[in-house]
Amino acid sequence: MKKMIFSLVGVLAAIAVGLLFVRPAAPSPRPAPSAPARPERPAPVQVSTQSQPSLASQPQAQSNSAIPSSGTTCNGTYSGTFSGNLIVSNGQTCTFTAGGINGNVTLNGGQLLLSNATTSGNVQGSGTVALSAGARVNGNVTLTAGTLSLGTGVSVGGNVTLSGPDTFSIGPSTSVKGNLQINGLSAGTGQDSICGSTVQGNLQFTNNGTAVAIGSPPSSCTGNTIGGNLQVQNNTASTTIDSNTVGGNLQDENNSSLTQVFSNSATGNLQCQNNPSIIVGGNTAKQIQGQCAGTSFVYSSPDLGISFTYPSSAIIVNNDASSTSIQTYFGYDETGASPDDIPGPTLEGFQITINKLPPVQGSFDVKTWLAAQYPGWQPQPTNIQAISIGGRAGYFIAADPEPSGFNTIIVPTSLAVYGITYSTSYFTEQDSAAGQQLINTILSSINFQ
Repeated sequence: MKKMIFSLVGVLAAIAVGLLFVRPAAPSPRPAPSAPARPERPAPVQVSTQSQPSLASQPQAQSNSAIPSSGTTCNGTYSGTFSGNLIVSNGQTCTFTAGGINGNVTLNGGQLLLSNATTSGNVQGSGTVALSAGARVNGNVTLTAGTLSLGTGVSVGGNVTLSGPDTFSIGPSTSVKGNLQINGLSAGTGQDSICGSTVQGNLQFTNNGTAVAIGSPPSSCTGNTIGGNLQVQNNTASTTIDSNTVGGNLQDENNSSLTQVFSNSATGNLQCQNNPSIIVGGNTAKQIQGQCAGTSFVYSSPDLGISFTYPSSAIIVNNDASSTSIQTYFGYDETGASPDDIPGPTLEGFQITINKLPPVQGSFDVKTWLAAQYPGWQPQPTNIQAISIGGRAGYFIAADPEPSGFNTIIVPTSLAVYGITYSTSYFTEQDSAAGQQLINTILSSINFQ
């Protein structure tokens, strides 16, 4: 097999880029991808439940009877049925392991823990609500502060409305017969989750600052069934919408952090728009519109200070505050006919790696910077060519003088020194030309924020 490293020397004028790189220590016959080939999704989100309440983790007050003595003294573990309304205040832990409450429950900073128990009315207020093991609320659950956990086999006969809990966890096998509305939650350190549950009405996750996984297979958080619409809009933390079955429309819009939309099925339309960073794939719907239907997506990172457009055949990998990579790899079989061939499945495609290094004070001299950053790599002056990158002055260094075989671009700004390395490996000249076109599309779209 003939390996090709494709250079941009002939198309420098068309490039507009700003990226920085990690220099490999030694050459290799083909770039080794750091992520699986398309159409694999990124690694599944690991849903943390360490901050979620449960009966086992809560302190249990000693009870004196099968039911509380009054509507304001629920502070113990009970197994009977209390008739009337309950108020659970700060410092009280009201636990029912059977029976329940024939009325409403209002939380004023206290904790309500139900297991195999039923509340005939509503649960509302601020505090901790932890329902598990077949617990049931016939009315609505409305929480304005605290924590919420709806566990295995839990059923809510009305709506679930959250507008201020610190954390929440819903599922698996939770049933909500009305709507599930989560709005206005502040930023959190972990990730909340809705997993393996059924919502007969609409599911709305809007204007939140906490990260969420609404399904994230294969095992950590299975997909949900939503009878109405699924709306994920105007959120500032990362969102994952994965493997859900939606009876109405699925809308993913105006989310400022990374949003991932994978393997969902909607009877209505799938609409994605105004998301600066989105990864999609494997979705089905009556119509797929906007970013979820496009042949290209927009990546934007405030931490890196760059944005660019990339084609749907590429994926974002290794994304963090100081670097990112874009790659596309496809499998084919080598025959082992030449010394460079390894019989069996292999990969072809390209990878672009971007990093961000500290800025240089004063004037920038590319030779001085290279000598300081990479003492063992000194390209010939004739191999360093001045180019324009995203409206800024940059430098292109062809692959041949560089030991790793990667083309290199360097762009200094007042906030950082950006650079990019990229390489291709294709089986045929035709595929190599197509891959180079994809690279040019990405490089020419880069903007500095």
